[in-house]
Amino acid sequence: MVNGFDIVEELRKRENQNDHIYTIKDFYDTVPLPFHSLDENGCFIDINNLWLEILGYNRDEIIGRWFGDFLHPDDKSQFEVKFPEFKKHGTGKKFEFKIRHKDGHYLDVSINGKVIYNPDGSFKQTFCIFQDITDRKQIEKKISISNKKFKEIFNGVSDAIFLHSLPDLKIIEVNEETCKRFGYTKEEIKKLSVEDLSEGSTFSTNTPENQKLFEKFMSGVTITKEWLSKRKDGTTFWHEMTFKHIEIDGEKLVLAIGRDITERKETEEKLYVEKKNLENIFNSSPTAIIKTDKEGKIQEWSPASEKIFGWKSSEVIGKCNPTVPNEMIEIYLENIKKKLNNIEIKALTKDKKFVDISLSSVPLYDEEGMFNGALGTMTNISDQKNAEELLKESEEKNRQWIQNSPICTKIVDLDFNLQFMSDSGVKDLKIDDITKFYGQPYPLDFYPDSFKKPMVENLKKAKETGEVIKQVAYVTDIEGNKLWYNSTIVPVNDVYGELSYLMVASLEITKEKNAESELKNSCKDLKKKIEELEVFNELTVDREIKMVNLKKEINVLCERLGEKARYDT
Repeated sequence: MVNGFDIVEELRKRENQNDHIYTIKDFYDTVPLPFHSLDENGCFIDINNLWLEILGYNRDEIIGRWFGDFLHPDDKSQFEVKFPEFKKHGTGKKFEFKIRHKDGHYLDVSINGKVIYNPDGSFKQTFCIFQDITDRKQIEKKISISNKKFKEIFNGVSDAIFLHSLPDLKIIEVNEETCKRFGYTKEEIKKLSVEDLSEGSTFSTNTPENQKLFEKFMSGVTITKEWLSKRKDGTTFWHEMTFKHIEIDGEKLVLAIGRDITERKETEEKLYVEKKNLENIFNSSPTAIIKTDKEGKIQEWSPASEKIFGWKSSEVIGKCNPTVPNEMIEIYLENIKKKLNNIEIKALTKDKKFVDISLSSVPLYDEEGMFNGALGTMTNISDQKNAEELLKESEEKNRQWIQNSPICTKIVDLDFNLQFMSDSGVKDLKIDDITKFYGQPYPLDFYPDSFKKPMVENLKKAKETGEVIKQVAYVTDIEGNKLWYNSTIVPVNDVYGELSYLMVASLEITKEKNAESELKNSCKDLKKKIEELEVFNELTVDREIKMVNLKKEINVLCERLGEKARYDT
């Protein structure tokens, strides 16, 4: 961010000098930074042409007006508090406000300034310079929303997710669902091994079966295995685990995703969150202020120039600008005669590296109006460029994750038309060309009403309320086969917090549903056979009782005849 104090100090010195050849107004009109001066009430008493050019006003529209009149409504109260403090302390750094352009839009600016006093110590006026930081603020907001969005998705899925290092399989990250299922905090789980969370030898490599499976996985194959898991309280439950090799920033890791098959809980989507330290990349970057003569030789070299480019002032004064490559000298000598505003270039550093620079400059003229040099500012925007590339890379990685996930992911616009379906869904539904369905209403026409009607209502509800909605229903593929899905509808906002589209993540659960149906049918058949056996048993028992009584009567008759009893009863 522009410091501005070198220029403000120069203005204050000239205010205290009777410099008729080069007045204060001449000086700040040549400074390639927007300048303004306020009276003790915060009203404009002077501005330079660049200030007017950037914000689109005429001078008579500004002079005499209160500074707060041009601020965003949310910033006016902030100015009312900070301006008295500024007058009291005499200096102010990095005051950030939203200031209104004449056409109505707002610019984010950072203001530096100092107070000028009269000889008797009373307040005279302020000297202030601002820098437009709108682009930096927008990029910071995009990254913040992007990270927040993916973090919410990661912790919002209904599956347990583990991230393991290789080759030790140490747990380095888990989501909130994992903590909820196992009853541990995230910190506690990270200290445990997979065996600590297992009941028995599910993942022990001592068995031939597991050893063979582990070797297969280490060769790069994605594997699925049932896992008898153990909670903190000792109770057990079953997971179906899928293990896959992934790579984040060159580091090979294991992504493990668990579906709770004990209660038939299904996931809405799987997502891993890559964390990268982006702190301070978009913090205020120092700006170099450089003055050259008409031959392009350095006359002034600010401390910020030394910090950015590496050369000390004593090494460059009187020499041609060392930041310009030799092959660009002729173009450079032509450009210093022009007024330039935020031109992006690549500049050379002392260690022979190039940095991305935003260049603004104005030509300087002598008393006779002859060109005699240039004054320029060079802002290092390398961090900004790198951050933009990192953001694109992050979005591409997450797009690839969705495309390759076993979860069928759909993107539906706010008119409920299908815009995207991941490969998993296209394969399950046996659709040859999914692009034919893009732009058509979702759910698709060949879906049964048992799926379409609740899905239409749930899409509307998610759009209206912003809530995450879940639904379990079946669809039919192109050939008419029934497929059961556990679907989750997630409203997704854009970088400005406005609803952009709806994401529908559907996990296929046909296998589980068929198993439940077969189990119910088996129970019915078993119950019928039990009822038949009970009837047969009743008949058999009744016959036995009659036989016993008959034998007793025969024995009585034998006794009367004086014979021995024939039966033991």
